[in-house]
Amino acid sequence: MSQPTPPAQPTPSPNPLFEKFSKQLKDHISKAGVMAVKAAEAADADKFGIDARITVAHEFVDLEVKGHAELLETLIAGPWVTPVVIGPSDNSALINVPKATAPRTVEIKTNFVRVGWKDMQLKPEQLNVSPLVLAAGATEVTITLLDPNFAGANYRGRVKLTTAGPTGATNAASTEDVVVTVGL
Repeated sequence: MSQPTPPAQPTPSPNPLFEKFSKQLKDHISKAGVMAVKAAEAADADKFGIDARITVAHEFVDLEVKGHAELLETLIAGPWVTPVVIGPSDNSALINVPKATAPRTVEIKTNFVRVGWKDMQLKPEQLNVSPLVLAAGATEVTITLLDPNFAGANYRGRVKLTTAGPTGATNAASTEDVVVTVGL
């Protein structure tokens, strides 16, 4: 009996910066090849004296310096591959909040701080919470990371739960902040 084939994993794809560097590298290799052939032809024709050798050496050094400068420019410009976008199921965490007898709105109003690294913080707009309204008696909320650059760490923050008053207006006395730690 054969095993089912697992679904194909998405792979990063080259982006324009990678394509630019790739073209630069190919151009430099081609130019070096042309220079080497010319030098070999000059040597074969016995026209490769000290001045010609120095000229060729300077051309190769010039090519090398320009190549490194272009490589550095490309490296500084950004990533060479476009990252795979992680789906919500890959970077979400289910949290439990205290049960309540009335529906509550769920919000993230403060930054989530990376555990062990206080300088690394996720702003509320980098996270999504669902459901936005938690039914009476419900205790499960999903927090989803929207920026895959911050995936793979634990974050601690506050989820604000607000119970609507009798006319639908929020009642400050019915607001609860729940401290949660999520692995995203």
